[in-house]
Amino acid sequence: MSPSPESSLPPEFPPVAKTQPAPGDGRFRFSKVFARWWWLGTLFVAAITFTVAMIPTWMEMDGPLYESTALIEVKPIIDIDPLVVGTGTVGASMNRQFMNTQFEIISAAATLELALAKNDLLHRLGGEKNEAIQRMQKSIRTGQRRGTDLMEISYRDENAQLACDAATAVVDAFKERRYELEMSTRKEQLNAIKIELQKKNDRVAELRKRLMEIAGKVGVIWTETAEGFSIPGADAREVSEKKLYQAEREKEELVFQLKRLSVADKDSVLASAESLKDGNDYISRIHERYLLRESELDALKSAGLAKEHPKIKQYTQRLLEAENVLKLAVGKEIEALKARVAMVDTRLQSLKNAVSGQQDQGTEKARMMQEFNVARMEYQTALNIKDQMEVKYDIEKTKTCLPPNNIIVHEMPEQAGTPVTRGREFFVTLGTVCSLPFSIGLGILLMYVVELIIPRKG
Repeated sequence: MSPSPESSLPPEFPPVAKTQPAPGDGRFRFSKVFARWWWLGTLFVAAITFTVAMIPTWMEMDGPLYESTALIEVKPIIDIDPLVVGTGTVGASMNRQFMNTQFEIISAAATLELALAKNDLLHRLGGEKNEAIQRMQKSIRTGQRRGTDLMEISYRDENAQLACDAATAVVDAFKERRYELEMSTRKEQLNAIKIELQKKNDRVAELRKRLMEIAGKVGVIWTETAEGFSIPGADAREVSEKKLYQAEREKEELVFQLKRLSVADKDSVLASAESLKDGNDYISRIHERYLLRESELDALKSAGLAKEHPKIKQYTQRLLEAENVLKLAVGKEIEALKARVAMVDTRLQSLKNAVSGQQDQGTEKARMMQEFNVARMEYQTALNIKDQMEVKYDIEKTKTCLPPNNIIVHEMPEQAGTPVTRGREFFVTLGTVCSLPFSIGLGILLMYVVELIIPRKG
């Protein structure tokens, strides 16, 4: 028999399993790992070093910076600034708030825009206004010198001359800005006083019209003179009433004059003498003598003589003697005024008795006269208030013409000779050198980790 085709085939062998080749011996030796993965470690070290070197650039760190500083004293404007330095805890808090407000004004865009127009700063800072303002805001440093009310304004830049010029420009711009704010506020106050003064004038005109109407009913002829009014054809009672009114007015003027006079201190003596010199030749002469002695002493002080200099002592003694004489004269004048007030009081009481004893006139006339006196007092009060308002308006108007002295510069910025910071290059070098040991160590560790994950074959 011939064999079948199936029996002629060779026997089938079991399938062979595919296996990974065993790692070679000594594969974690540094020489083998480094020879295989040196390029990976090198890239890692380079990446870390580049990243560290770029950190100062990413942080916009500049090169070595020069600093110029100005030292100024900013005084509150007493009648304008709402934050006025006081005493105690509240005063300290208000002082801090006032200083912080000034710091914000210094770094404000409006102030820096004024500064850019000085020393050709706009061109030197790139020519673009907004970018220049932002650069200046980053470069300006403000602070309060410890233990004082003095303010420091500093400016830092890579160019020492630019830092000095910019700090000077900022100080000048701050002075101009504060001057503009002060003048603007004073003008607003002046306008408010002007409006109020117009109201007072209208009120005076209204009361005067009312007074004239009542005077016509009473039969009084009102005149703007020292007498005040006259009554044509008045009888004895009307004459007494007129004299009584005149005595009352005389007393009011004397009392008012006494209130203006005082000898409490030197300033009040000078003020009293100033008000009395027009009507008193003696006081006028000794007042001029006092002013002469004062000007002589001021001239010696201006010449630089010390306080203990014999001439200073001599002229100081002369000034004190003139002041004592002036004080004595003013005191005598005050006593004389008091005596006149006492005499007027006696006469006033007699007139009151005479008027009260005259009952021949009707009650209607007396009532109208009383109404007239009330209207007269209201008119005079309104007139006095209007006069005071005019004085206040004149004072505020004068202030707008006076140069302010609320900013005192104690130290102007000077060009620095040495920088105050190391600069970007220093920190790049320092970071690179310090990061190399760590980056090399991490690079070697990375090579071993990769070798562990991807072993060498054979």
